[in-house]
Amino acid sequence: MVISKIEIFDDRKEWHYKDKLHREDGPAVEYASGSKQWWLNGKQVKEENVKKVIAKKLIKHLTLEEKRIRETKESIKDKWDW
Repeated sequence: MVISKIEIFDDRKEWHYKDKLHREDGPAVEYASGSKQWWLNGKQVKEENVKKVIAKKLIKHLTLEEKRIRETKESIKDKWDW
């Protein structure tokens, strides 16, 4: 998860990372009117692109977690000679 700085203005909220508009878990700009803008690394993108980034990170995390579980099971089998 990326730690962001949130700036609040009269008409909007903005999420920044390393001084660039950036948010991976929602729109980087939310206006009081309800409109939203999606940004990654200072570049405006479509909402679908942000969702793809999130999906790729989740898949990578799950793959690493599955590997860790498999290695733990193998370690237990070796230790207990199963």
